[in-house]
Amino acid sequence: KRVSFAHDTKPDPSASPAVPSETAQPEHIDGVIGQLEMHRSGAVKMRLANDIILDITPGTQPSFLQQAVHIDPTNKRLHVLGEISRRFVATPDLDVLLEVMAQADAVAAAAASAELEGLIPMDTT
Repeated sequence: KRVSFAHDTKPDPSASPAVPSETAQPEHIDGVIGQLEMHRSGAVKMRLANDIILDITPGTQPSFLQQAVHIDPTNKRLHVLGEISRRFVATPDLDVLLEVMAQADAVAAAAASAELEGLIPMDTT
């Protein structure tokens, strides 16, 4: 698309499109953050790359148009990715988090007891 200016104004030279450098490679952003797991019970969970599990539940649906966009501040551009038709809420699975914390405590307690093994206990009475 082209922009035309009035006859008495000059276009801004910084607004002209920059010539891309052949040596500079664009930064690649991978779009996969996890994997959706659908269970027979109807529960939907998302397992992230670092084994964090999130519960996925339906969210409130908007009654107006919403679009997902990407803002590129370096090039001062806005890219419309598409219309949002459904919303979901992702919350951490607390049962899994508590289980992982309990396992970490058990490992720490075992390491502490192994460290104290062979030492003479102090009389605290």
